Order: sequence, then structure tokens, then C-alpha cells
Amino acid sequence: MTKVSPEDLKAFGLAVKRARSLKTWTLDEFGGKFDPPVGKSFISKIEKGRKETLNSRTVGRFIKALEMDEIWIDKFLDTDTSDESDETAAERDADRLIKMVTRSETIPQSSEDLLILLANQHAEGNYTDQSTAFVGLTKALEAAERIRKRGEMPADNTGSQLNAVMAEVAKLNDEGALDEANELLDDEEKRMRQEHKAVKERLDEQSRRLLEQRLDQDRLRNDPTAAADRLIRDLMRQAPAGGVFSATQELIVQWRDRGESQGDPFDLNVALMLANRNTKRAKGPQKGDALHDLGNCRHSIGERRIDLAILQSAEKAMRAALKATSKTKSRYNWAASQDSLGIVLAALGSRQKQPVLLRQAIHGHKAAVSVFDPDHDPNEWCNSKAHLSGALFELGKLEQDSALMEKAISTETAVLTFRSKDKADEPKARNYISLAIYKRGFGRLTKNATLFDEAQKHYEDALKVTSPEKALFDWANLIGGLGELALDRFALDQSPLHLDEAERRLLDAKPVMEKGHEPLAERCDDLLAQIAAARATIP
Repeated sequence: MTKVSPEDLKAFGLAVKRARSLKTWTLDEFGGKFDPPVGKSFISKIEKGRKETLNSRTVGRFIKALEMDEIWIDKFLDTDTSDESDETAAERDADRLIKMVTRSETIPQSSEDLLILLANQHAEGNYTDQSTAFVGLTKALEAAERIRKRGEMPADNTGSQLNAVMAEVAKLNDEGALDEANELLDDEEKRMRQEHKAVKERLDEQSRRLLEQRLDQDRLRNDPTAAADRLIRDLMRQAPAGGVFSATQELIVQWRDRGESQGDPFDLNVALMLANRNTKRAKGPQKGDALHDLGNCRHSIGERRIDLAILQSAEKAMRAALKATSKTKSRYNWAASQDSLGIVLAALGSRQKQPVLLRQAIHGHKAAVSVFDPDHDPNEWCNSKAHLSGALFELGKLEQDSALMEKAISTETAVLTFRSKDKADEPKARNYISLAIYKRGFGRLTKNATLFDEAQKHYEDALKVTSPEKALFDWANLIGGLGELALDRFALDQSPLHLDEAERRLLDAKPVMEKGHEPLAERCDDLLAQIAAARATIP
């Protein structure tokens, strides 16, 4: 089969767009002329010459609908007639994403060309479901809005040339020319380096603004690798104290924490790319630290996926970090690696229902606790003890062992007591939530309603010190936990009011979970199904 040249595809697309414009049809109106109707993503790709699999059958449909010159069919004879030539599932998914955006009153609106391009990019991207793709598309549109506003800013001390470039970049983005906009930023970055070497303060301000612009452009292009490399180059330009390796470690924590807090897959993947780069750069004692960071980043992404492959790769990195870290020469780093390996093993053991992994996790946490001094290393000691209580509870839940559950409760209580004077709210909120989960599980095992009352109080204590603005996923986990607690109470007294409470809480938590935490989103769906089934049993 022959292949149509890019030039012919673009020429045909331009002819289609011209013919449609003469009939004053919008993309949606034109799509409705076909039988069956087709979406605007499919038509837009053809008009821009991006539908590489276009064949004579599809071309014929367009010629007929627009009454175009039939000579166009000659260029597409003997081309591939696969289903990819017609409207694809990804293009239909893109149209659904577009409708979701246009219905929203909070998401920034963009030009039709840019919205269609970004919707197709996210529909065809490596996203696990449409909810995650929608989050990525929303973040990209927010970045596009920031770029547009920068382009509208009046000239200031950062230079009229840069303002003009920003305006042109915003215009190119609106036209869907993302790569051309990126090339324009490339040229501007080179110009700035050459022109402003002697004016450091002005260069620093321009570079900061340009870096922000470039990182938003990388988000638009869904390119976390480019963003990570750009951040490292910026560190090299600044020659940070302590070296690029240490400065990159700080960036890894910053991007990972932000990604975890907001459920943003782009931020988590930037952190992972930074960790990959630091691992390659690491030498000597740095190797263990770099592998530790890499394992943490993999864990942050892996715990949000139903598939266990990334969690398993996190375990591999953590074991390598432990092997590369000397207990005698770097005692605290060794303990931190033991603790982090335990976190990953506990996650895998719980998900795979493997007691041996949970026991290994408990061993690792105990090893870390034995090294950290609560007087000199209070935060590390508290974290390791809290992680130990989590592994004890998961093993107790798996083996239906009340003694292990009680040990988990007493360990978490000790941590919370130690932290009672801590001014930081976020760690205490997580301790309250964990303690509520453990007492809920113990109450479910022993059918003890008093433990449910105690769990309720811990959840209420957590609500006093956390909020969606401070830690979105902690808050959602808390609200979802209150829903599970109501369902646990229903198991004891069968009151339909408990089902109403459980459903309300879970529906509040579910939209957050769907943004980027597959296991918790799946858990919400399972519990809502249990509620529906329970209602059916009530006379």
C-alpha cells in the first residue's frame, strides 16, 4: 500500500478547512453531517494534516459532505484501509474530555485549536483512566492560562523582548503550535544568555520567569523529563551551595511532596525523573542516598496504581540503597533506608496479602527505631514508630490477630503522645487518622462499638488540624474513613441512618481519590456497592 506524503495531507486538510469555512459550519456542525456523526477531534486532525492514516474511503466521505473537487481522491487511492483511518477510540475519548472541560465553570477556557490538541494528547497519553487524563488536561489548561496572562503583562524591568516572546508563545499555543512555541522559547533562552551576562540581577529575574514559563510549557507538552533536565540545568547555572546533587535532592522532595498532596501525576513524574538523574550522577556515599530517593519516588507513584510493577521496582531500589549504605559509617542513612524499605514492603504485603513481607517490614521499622534517638531525632523516631504501627496493624488485620492490632494501637498512641507539643499539624493529623483506622479495624474484629466511638473521636481530632488546602489526600482519606466507620456501625445495629452517613462521606471523598489514587478510588466504589447491597436487605 502507498503512503500519502505529509505535504498532500496538509494540502487536503487546508482544502477541507476552506470548504467548511465557506459553508460557515463549525467543527461540531460539520461532524453532524456524517452518518454516523464524527467528533471535532477527528475533523481537526484532518484539517491540520495530522491524520497520517487517511485513506480514500475517508477522503471520499469528506469530498461528498463538502462538495469538493473529486480530483482529491486520486492522491489517496491504494492507501491503507485499516480502522485507524476512521475515527479512533482515542479521538472519541478526546471529545469526551473536551465536553467535560467546556461544561466546567472553574477550568480556564482556551482556544478551540489548543483545547482539541491537548485533549487528544491526554486521551492518547499514558494515563490509566479518563479521570486521570482529565486531571492532566485541567493542569495543562491552567498552565496555558498562566502563559496567556504573562503574554498580556505590560513591559517591565524584565525586558520588552521577553514580553513580546511571551505574547507570541501564548498566540502559538492558542493555534495549537506547541512545538513552535517551544522553539521560540529555546531561541529566547539563547538570546538571554548571550545578552545579559554582565547584568546578573536582571538575568536572574528573567531566568526565573522564563523557567516558570518553560516548566508550564513542559506541562502543556506532558514532558516531565524535559522539566527535570531544565531544573537541573538551572541549578548548575546558579552553582548552589552544597553542589547540584544536594540541591537536586531538595527539588525531589519539593516536587514529590506537592505531587502527593495534590494527586498530580506530572509533579510526581518530575520528581522521579530528577531522582533518576541524581542516581546516575551519584558517586561513592551518594549512591545510597540517590537510590533511597529513587525508591521513595517510585513508591509515591506505585502506591497510586493498581498494577504492582512500580511498587516492586521501588522495593528493588530500596534494597539497593540499603546495600550501598554502611551501618557503621552512615548509621542514620542506614536506618532511614531500613524504614523506607519497610514502608514499601508493608504496601506490597498488604496488597498481595503476604504475611512474610509484612514481617520483613516490621523488622525494618524496628531496626530504624533502634537507631533514632527520640531526644535528638524526634521526627525520624516518630515517623519510624508510626510506620511500625502501620505494619503491625496490616499483619494483624491479615491474620485476624487482636494482639497485633492492640500493639499497633499502643505504638501509634505513644507516637501521638510524644507529638502532643509539636506545633506542626500535618503529622498529628496523620497519627489521628491512623489511630482511628486501627481502632476501627480492632472494633470490627471484636464487634466492640466502644472502639468505634473512640475512632470517631480520633477522626474529629484530625478534622481540627487538617483541611483540603493543607493536605488534600489526607483530608479525603479522613472523610472516606468516616464513611467506612458508618458502614462498620451498620454491621452492628442495621440502622439505615448509618448507610446514609457512609454514602455521603464516601461520595465526598471519591472525587479526590479519582484524581490520582487508583486503589482508594476502587475501594470507594466497592464500599458504595456494599451500601447499595445492604439497602436491598432492609425491609
